[in-house]
Amino acid sequence: MPTNMFRAFENVGKEEGLIFVVLGDDDPGIITWVPDVLRKAKETGMALLDDNSLIDLSTNKIPEGKKILEPISSDEIKKFDNYKLNNLKKFVSKFENRSIYENNIGNGIDLIQILGKQFVDKSFTPVIDQNTGFNLSILKAKKGSLKDLIFNKPTILFSQKGLWNIEIQNSNIKLNSKDTFSIPIDTKFNISIDENEDAYLNCVSKI
Repeated sequence: MPTNMFRAFENVGKEEGLIFVVLGDDDPGIITWVPDVLRKAKETGMALLDDNSLIDLSTNKIPEGKKILEPISSDEIKKFDNYKLNNLKKFVSKFENRSIYENNIGNGIDLIQILGKQFVDKSFTPVIDQNTGFNLSILKAKKGSLKDLIFNKPTILFSQKGLWNIEIQNSNIKLNSKDTFSIPIDTKFNISIDENEDAYLNCVSKI
């Protein structure tokens, strides 16, 4: 998502939804809330504090050294970006369109580079050309494997679909749908999959 803009999330479907969020740095900073959120919090007896903590004023006092967040002014709101829908399309990668961006990297594995330009030691053209501070690569396969992978930056694997096997330091770790694994830095590992339909493994690594 573009920075310097307000955003909100809502599940408009009928099933339980999951949003997998990746922040582009170690310090996300302090959230700037839309004034209406802070006003509604006060009306319910809740208070958002200047460290982003939430307290119930009916049972707790404001801790010493902290204060309630006050709504930002109209002039401050004008400093944030306001994108139109057609401007946001370049920041979106639709699942059904990913096949046109697939790169065959061997052994039954295809790779889709969503953000950043790197997967391990190879470069790819990303679907979304935005500097986020991290690479987001998606591995797609039914049956396949990748061996002797090493990441020298913080990296996580998130199974979007399918049961993936991670072989690392004489151990086998099974990643099922919605499971996440943080890969130790500078540690060799293998990835394999054996399914009857396409499975997807998200790989996020720091640039």
